[in-house]
Amino acid sequence: GIAEELRAACDHHVRVPMRGFVESLNVSVTSAILLAAAVPGREGDLDAAELQRLYARALYLSVNRAADVIAYKLSSDQEKSRIPSLR
Repeated sequence: GIAEELRAACDHHVRVPMRGFVESLNVSVTSAILLAAAVPGREGDLDAAELQRLYARALYLSVNRAADVIAYKLSSDQEKSRIPSLR
């Protein structure tokens, strides 16, 4: 728990139920639990293009040699477009 003085200064009070043999949760775990509970059902205010741009940037920053992967994918897609479809 927190000190009474700190509790009095808070704008809102919440409780995070703990199951099993858990005695306490650290701040990062508690924050993740509260955010996960608050986010479902909420829609963001980004348009589809901005959302796609941010998603692509996050992927780019998280993949080793991302530029090489993108170049390979683009060249592979170009090769596929040269092959006539049998449909």
